[in-house]
Amino acid sequence: MAAQTRLAVMGIAHGHIGSLINQAKAIEGVALVGIADPIRTDLCERWAAERGIEKVYPDYASLLSEARPDGVICCAENSRHLDVVEACAAAGVPVMLEKPMAASLDHARRISDLARASGIGVMTNWPFMWSPTFHTLLDLVRSGSLGRIFEFRLRAGHAGPTGGVMPEDRRGGWWFFREFGGGALLDFCCYGACESLALIGEDAEYVVALADRLCYDFGDTEDNAVMLVRYPSAFAILEATWTQHGDPGPHLTVWGTKATAFYGEGGKIIVLRDGAREEIEPGPQPLENSGPEHFVNCLRTGKPFHEIVGIEHNLKVMAILDAGLQSAATRKAVGC
Repeated sequence: MAAQTRLAVMGIAHGHIGSLINQAKAIEGVALVGIADPIRTDLCERWAAERGIEKVYPDYASLLSEARPDGVICCAENSRHLDVVEACAAAGVPVMLEKPMAASLDHARRISDLARASGIGVMTNWPFMWSPTFHTLLDLVRSGSLGRIFEFRLRAGHAGPTGGVMPEDRRGGWWFFREFGGGALLDFCCYGACESLALIGEDAEYVVALADRLCYDFGDTEDNAVMLVRYPSAFAILEATWTQHGDPGPHLTVWGTKATAFYGEGGKIIVLRDGAREEIEPGPQPLENSGPEHFVNCLRTGKPFHEIVGIEHNLKVMAILDAGLQSAATRKAVGC
């Protein structure tokens, strides 16, 4: 690969797009050579002008053939991740997808097949991966300090991706429609699915879920969801809300046979043992400081993506989420 790493942006639907562009621009030797979203060309023009992206393209194929990027950052709607990967696979270009991997397990499997057949790398970006707090907890769990993890719980939420209203520009309202892979379950239960897999260290067996539109009067997706995931030797409770007042932050707790641990103030890990309380400062960040930085470093060095952002782990995440959507629709337990 040349000294300069050429990145392109394909799809700008996800709200994380701004921070990801900024993170990419901060990497030494990176040039943002193109941006495309066939549904939002006008907005691409604005992003290009404001963030110094070299050129706007009308579609993915022309971007890939003309700009010739070394890698692609994808923030398309969840249901359109597959379109981006299909284009990148045909051009032999690696891609970083914003979480979750896809809108369904079927799409995720097709993405995996495309990656395998074409040889391209496909990474799923999880914002918590660039926090030393998560890695400190992961180290505690894997060291055996907490004993065997038998329960995990995470509540994630805010007032909704657009503040609880349907935006005037309906393109910004894709979150509220199933056909685009919207809904609070995919948006927020995905974090708990990904983290519980890593922390429990087992494959999930089945899911029982509730998901419904409890507060919004528009769209066809849920604004709240609760999932109970059965692992062979543990339970995981995953909660998602788009109707939460205030922002109490991620309530992540793990219960082990030796201790309980949860996130405290200032990124600390609080560990409770019988008669004792310990506050652990997070250690140094063992990985890069952002998803784009990890993506670029792996492109430059040829190293594989971290297991938690890699394809196999994220296929398992999508199996949990897909089972959750089916369970909520059928009111039955669904296997992973």
